Amino acid sequence: MPLMVLRRRLWQALTRPVTMNSGITLDVVTKTAELTALHADWERLVDSMEVPSPFLSWDWSRTWWETFGRGKHMRVAVLRDAGQVVGIAPFYRATYGPVRALVPFGWPDRLTEQIEPIIPEPGRDRVNSALSEWLLKEHALGLAPGLDRSTALLFGERALRDDVYFDWRRLPPTWDELLDGLHRSMRGNIRYYPRLMERNGHKLAFRIADDVGAVRAALPKLFALHTARANAPTGERHRDRLREPSHREFLQRLASVLPKNGAMKLGLLQVDGVDVAAQLWFERNGTIFLHYSGYQPEWSRFSVAMVVTSEIIRTGVERGMRRVEFLRGSKQFKTRWNTEQRMQTDIYYVRHPLLLPMFHRVRSLRRKLRSRSYRRVGGQPATEPVAD
Repeated sequence: MPLMVLRRRLWQALTRPVTMNSGITLDVVTKTAELTALHADWERLVDSMEVPSPFLSWDWSRTWWETFGRGKHMRVAVLRDAGQVVGIAPFYRATYGPVRALVPFGWPDRLTEQIEPIIPEPGRDRVNSALSEWLLKEHALGLAPGLDRSTALLFGERALRDDVYFDWRRLPPTWDELLDGLHRSMRGNIRYYPRLMERNGHKLAFRIADDVGAVRAALPKLFALHTARANAPTGERHRDRLREPSHREFLQRLASVLPKNGAMKLGLLQVDGVDVAAQLWFERNGTIFLHYSGYQPEWSRFSVAMVVTSEIIRTGVERGMRRVEFLRGSKQFKTRWNTEQRMQTDIYYVRHPLLLPMFHRVRSLRRKLRSRSYRRVGGQPATEPVAD
């Protein structure tokens, strides 16, 4: 049998729809054209999620693949029940030397703050069971993030589990009502720092870039301010998440699409006509999703990062937004907004349990090396950053 024919038959076998034990049918999308065909079902499912997030949207995923997908093998699981799409889990196969692993779209760029299978209720447990069955049967090693606790337990002793916390809060009808619900010190700081700058003779202005041209023009200012904060000579060091050209390209590509639907905005705080702080955020279904920020370190004593965040939330309340998400990781600069928490579990799984201890050691070593590379001796910053 010719080699090309053998390869074609093998590939067809790997991508042929299969029926899982739960009765859910699963097939694998491997081409961009097939991904495009999922657009309507993808958006329908996202709108039915507990938190309909822009990070889960078809536009985000398509743009991510266009930017980061070169040289990768797409493996998007599409789950159907009685012919209807009831779940989508976008993965790709990554190669690390001799090791191949299945990982999700958005990993490990640290720009996609929410990564989870797009599987809403009703029937979520049944669909998740089918997905976990496929992951363990078809792939020897992988990462399945954003699972609920019951789904995470399906992987048994063949997985390492990391619980991830997300801070969020509901937004009241008025800004004054939100302020009244905050701790007295936080409420005072929100009012104090703008007045302090004005008493020192400075003129403040907050502007929002919210259309395609304005967002694309404002992004380089965010990049510069984010880098300035990361390179500050004193205080706690922060990673420059926006340094990589591919990360900047990705955000610029998003800025050509998402602002058309009001889903991507950028706020800038100007002092005496100069941009001193900025923050990016996204919106969907009445929710604000705060993202990366930056500021000039010499203005940190005025808590300009907090001022930007408070202005984003204030204007959101005035526009009728109902919720704000502070995204991955729980820290004091988030919880001071009187937040609630939800938890998801990231699963690092192996098909063969004997490999788990070795996998754990490799992962622990990698985390230690990354931590040491960003450690800096010095005092705490004068103000907390808005986002990591």
